[in-house]
Amino acid sequence: MLSISIGVKLSTPYIFVIITFAWILIAETMLVRSFRKFCHPKFGFHLFLGRNANLRAIVGITQNMNLALDNNVQSKFTLEHYQSIGSIDMCGAHIEVVSSKDSLNLSQLWSHSDEGSLGEVYKNEIASVDGSSENALNDFIAGRVAVRRCFGHFNYKEALKWHMPRASKQSPIILPPGWIGSISHKDRIAVAGLKENKRSTSNFGIDIEKKLSLNSYVSKEKFRERISTKHELEILPKIDGLTEDETARLRFSMKEAVYKSIYPILQRYVGFKEVEVYPKSNGTAQVNFRLQNGTIEHVGYKAEWILFQEQYFITAFLLQIS
Repeated sequence: MLSISIGVKLSTPYIFVIITFAWILIAETMLVRSFRKFCHPKFGFHLFLGRNANLRAIVGITQNMNLALDNNVQSKFTLEHYQSIGSIDMCGAHIEVVSSKDSLNLSQLWSHSDEGSLGEVYKNEIASVDGSSENALNDFIAGRVAVRRCFGHFNYKEALKWHMPRASKQSPIILPPGWIGSISHKDRIAVAGLKENKRSTSNFGIDIEKKLSLNSYVSKEKFRERISTKHELEILPKIDGLTEDETARLRFSMKEAVYKSIYPILQRYVGFKEVEVYPKSNGTAQVNFRLQNGTIEHVGYKAEWILFQEQYFITAFLLQIS
């Protein structure tokens, strides 16, 4: 019989630390397995656990909302957290406005749906914004919910099979063939607009901005200079019921909607001074292109805006391509 003696003498405190650490590892492993069993979809309660989830991830208090989605969690989740607060038709497109004023609580937010219904989000969509802040995640989900509720308006149930993960922050949302659309967010309010486009001859952009949301450290004059051409600075239309500063904010919002509609064509950043916008009191706007690089061959456009709940501008732009 062979015996080996190791010449290391451990004092009582060191032995206590080692034993304590071993028990912690065993307890955590058992707790992880218990939670995984408890969080099986059939129980209707889900925590997003990754393979290396630690105890803080288990109880759902990760600071950056880093969602390591478990492979056992099924892909569809019905969302009742997001409330529809408006339906609008602008520029021939249908627009849904969705709000989420409450803080995001994962343990209450998700409930499993085997059959699926309009108003869902898929786990690969959430994974595409893995690591986002709570507010960013909330906005992202609200936007996808708004899109699917737009499809519900058109009774287009095939949209449930279409996944919409985010490719990049600049990339437009990828929709099923024959559809054009856009998403925007502000203050936990998401707007999404959709339009059938079977001939692929149009692009659509939408934006939502608060009527008065100029940053305190940015003067009103500097804001106007940053977003306006020389001609726009000389001509700021008078809009019934709006101050000059609010009209400047409306101009900014409409430019954002225009950029979203032309980005798929140009595939590049478009500066504020490459487009001129002149809003009108009747809820429309005149738009002139002053592109520095590239051209857009178009036969027409529609530019419309509304004041939503007396607090937000919603702007829409439909570009009809030749």
